[in-house]
Order: sequence, then structure tokens, then C-alpha cells
Amino acid sequence: MALAGLSLLGACSSGGDSASDGADAGDTGLTARAPGEQSQDQDMAADGFAAGSTEAETDQPSNALSAADLVEDVLAGRAVIRTASMTLVAEDVDDTRLRVADVIDGVGGAIASETTSTVPGAEARGDVQTVRLGLQVPTERFDATVKALSELGTVRQRAIRTEDVTTEVADVDSRVESAQAALIRIRALLDRANSLGSVIRLESELSDRQADLESLLAQQRALAGQTRLATIDLELTTERRPEPTPEEEEDSGFLTGLDQGWDALRSFLLAVSTALGVLLPFAAVTAVVLIPVLVRYRRRGVQPLSPPAT
Repeated sequence: MALAGLSLLGACSSGGDSASDGADAGDTGLTARAPGEQSQDQDMAADGFAAGSTEAETDQPSNALSAADLVEDVLAGRAVIRTASMTLVAEDVDDTRLRVADVIDGVGGAIASETTSTVPGAEARGDVQTVRLGLQVPTERFDATVKALSELGTVRQRAIRTEDVTTEVADVDSRVESAQAALIRIRALLDRANSLGSVIRLESELSDRQADLESLLAQQRALAGQTRLATIDLELTTERRPEPTPEEEEDSGFLTGLDQGWDALRSFLLAVSTALGVLLPFAAVTAVVLIPVLVRYRRRGVQPLSPPAT
């Protein structure tokens, strides 16, 4: 009888999973379509994401949709994870930090993490202070928040990423419902079990199915949190001031004159030694050529003169 109950449980689980999957597909509006229609829908979605992720820099006509509006239209009814990273340069980091907190409070978000660091610099250049903030805001207020933060300083870097997890969310939801239905059926069989072996086997199966359900519920909660709240990594920093040009000081006095004279003497000796170094090869070649000629000429010049005739 226990074996028959387990067989019946497997058949019911398979049938229940299939029925649950079909019900979930019907609830979420994911109906079967022809291959041509699916390809066309995917192309339209890809075009929409490409247009929504690209930020327009030029002014658009008043009757045209903005990039944020286009993104909202494309993402309507879908589960998406949106993240952004920004670097803002501000004159006063502490004041800008307070203004960021006001923006986040206004949209119903929160500051999840905060790190402050200061890099010491020279007295003339000043210290460089950096504040890194991990922000979480409602996904529907994501674009408005990014725009408001961009107006608090000079944007040095900005990156926005959108990930569509609609299929993953639907799959996890369907598996959770199937696992819950399977647990109900196993508990019902456990209540009717009349032998120790059947109870042991059913309790083992119940424990495995409970562990699977808990894992699926954790995935479901994680996806729900990621799709409900968008994440913005914001870095606030100060611009390092350029190093000032040193002013030339006019010095005078004996020591200054002595120092300048010594520099002039060294420059003169350097110029003389350089000139000697340039002329030395020419002098050596000239000596090699002229010395034998001079020696031969002198030998000819010292020959004895013949006595005068009488």
C-alpha cells in the first residue's frame, strides 16, 4: 500500500506541476505564439531597450517621447533589475552629501552603505575627499532619481544597466506553487500512512521537498527585492586644485652675486672644455700630417753651402 501511495504521489506531482505551470502561464499572460510572432516581439523589445538605454544629448521636439518615458513604456508589466553608477565632482562634498540624502528621502529610498576617505595633498593643492554611497530607490522612480542626482554636481562618469528577469521571475513563481502543492499532497499521504516504512519514506520525501521549497522562496524574495528597488552606486569627490606656479624671487647681496659668479665660471669652463674637445681630433690629424712635412723641410734647409769661387 505504501508503494502504491508513493506511485500515486509521483503521478499526482507530475500532473500537479504540469497543471500549475499551465495555470501560471495563463495567469501571467504568457500565451503560446508562432515562431514568426515571437521573433517579431523579441526584435521590438530589443529595439525598445536600445532606445531606452541610450541617453539623448540633443533637445527633442515637445511632442516626442523622452528616453525615460520610452523606457517606462517598454518595461511596463515586466520584471526588471535596474542599476546605475555615477561619479559627481562637487566643491563641498559634505553639503552635497546632505542634498543627496534629501533627494533619496523625497523618492522613498534609502542609503544602504556609505564610505568616506580623504587623500591628503600639499597645502597649496588641498586634500581630496571622496564619499561613496550605496543608494536604493523604488524602481519606478529610478530615472527621476538619476536625473536629480546629476544636477547636484559635475557628472564625471555615469553608467546605467537594465536587466529583464521577467522569465526568471515567472519560472520561480511557478516552481514555488508546484512545490507547495506537492507538500500538501505528501502531508495528506502521511496522515493516511499505516506502516512504519511508509511513514519513514514519506517523511524523507517531505523533508527534501521542504528544502527545495525554502530554496525557491529565497530566490523569489531576492528577485522581488531586486526588481522592487533599484541600486545606484554614487561617488562624490572634490576636484584637486592645480599646483600653483612658483613665483620668481629677486635675490640680491654678496652671497647671491657669489653664487651667480660661480655658476658663470662653471658655464665658462664647460664651454671651454667643450670647445677643446671639439678641436682636439682636428689638432691630432693636423699634427700627424704636418710633422713629417716640417721635419723633411728642415733637413733640406740645413745642407752645407758650397764655398764661393775664387
